Amino acid sequence: MRVELEKLSSGKFLLGFSGGVDSSALFFLLLGGGVEFDIAIVDYGVREQSKEEVEYAKALAKKYGKLCHHTLSPTIKNNFEAKAREVRYEFFASLVGEYKYSGVILAHQLDDRFEWSVMQFCKGAGLNTLLGFGSEGEYRGVKIFRPLLNVAKSELYEYCKNHQIQYFEDSSNQEDKYLRNCFREILKPLLQKHSKGIAQSFEFLQEDRERLYPYKEIGEFRGIAFWSRGSEGEDMHYLDMELKKRGYLLSYQQKREIARQNFSCEIVGFVIERSEKTLFLFPKKEGKMTKIFRDFARRNQIPQRLREYLYVSEVSGEEIVGFLSEK
Repeated sequence: MRVELEKLSSGKFLLGFSGGVDSSALFFLLLGGGVEFDIAIVDYGVREQSKEEVEYAKALAKKYGKLCHHTLSPTIKNNFEAKAREVRYEFFASLVGEYKYSGVILAHQLDDRFEWSVMQFCKGAGLNTLLGFGSEGEYRGVKIFRPLLNVAKSELYEYCKNHQIQYFEDSSNQEDKYLRNCFREILKPLLQKHSKGIAQSFEFLQEDRERLYPYKEIGEFRGIAFWSRGSEGEDMHYLDMELKKRGYLLSYQQKREIARQNFSCEIVGFVIERSEKTLFLFPKKEGKMTKIFRDFARRNQIPQRLREYLYVSEVSGEEIVGFLSEK
């Protein structure tokens, strides 16, 4: 089983735990690998079994000297999967901030990645979206690690069986109302027969993405992310990645609209702006600029949509000129 623990050799981490086969197996793989971690579990209150899962998490943590953080989710009335994910990630991020964990470990595995990619393929997606999440990522400044991405779920079942590890089966995984479950049933035979080839394909695609979009440093100034401009595809790739870090996934139609407006627009509480050499991404702020500041902004050729943010953020004229001098 190819579990990637190298990046977890120093520091203390938070394992997102559910009591399912994935996170239960990962709990013991981390123990065996000498990784320092605590666990966190969310009870969404929609299944009676969830109470048993929380109790299992507490008992497991106590037995092995770990902290078990848990919370009860607010009631989710619609769009359950997306909103549950938001609740989960916000809970994890708050714990990282409070307890100073080095990052969050999630138990996504090869089956999850393949299901996601095929779903996006059927919706219409480019390489960046098809690959989706990788073994490392970021969410609102919190580092995310996924050491099981090259491991098939069948291998985790086998691991738990061989080591007599308890786990729970989530009954909602069988419900047809969730689109992902339909894809899961269709793809299961492929994963059973071709998991090694599928994992290898993801590695090849990742290498292709890195060649197509070489590493580019993302700068930060007073809440503004910025990077040097390239081709339209390259610009969209980095914009997409930066918004994912902030918890938002762009749709195909949104990407088309951003391109149509030449990367100068507002979207989901964020502002996208450009200069000749640079792209900027920052949260939207509103405030009435003074005439003195408007004149200053015109004289210094500050990009239009950036002006209000800088004014409301009370950035000094000297800081602004220094920041924009080569951008």
